Amino acid sequence: FLTNETRTVYMKGGESFTIQVTDAQIVQDYITANVPMTQSESEVFFPLYNRMQDKKREIRNRMRQLNRDSVVDEAQLRTIILQRDDLGIQLKQVEKEYHERFLEIIPARKLMDIMSAESKFLRQTLRRIAKKSK
Repeated sequence: FLTNETRTVYMKGGESFTIQVTDAQIVQDYITANVPMTQSESEVFFPLYNRMQDKKREIRNRMRQLNRDSVVDEAQLRTIILQRDDLGIQLKQVEKEYHERFLEIIPARKLMDIMSAESKFLRQTLRRIAKKSK
């Protein structure tokens, strides 16, 4: 959802740095800058995290495709709504599956901090995109 370009990453203490990276690297660098992890935790966590993100992206893409379909009648709309509901459940099931796996390799506090950092990163990114579109 970003591009392969230069990004500024903001750390908890207000410091920032600029990097040239891909989408996955941008998020990983932001999480790493804001959540202390050992090298061994990072080496195990991020490949799993990236797989989870890939699965979630695939589900979201299917949801977006449903929105693009031309709909003419109530029966089709009903089917699309129920399919979206099913995909939303699948999305949560993927998150739950991976959260359980993460909890086997990192403490719950770190996982919660990672989830918070991820949300904060998304909010900051959306704000920057909104500012650029004005």
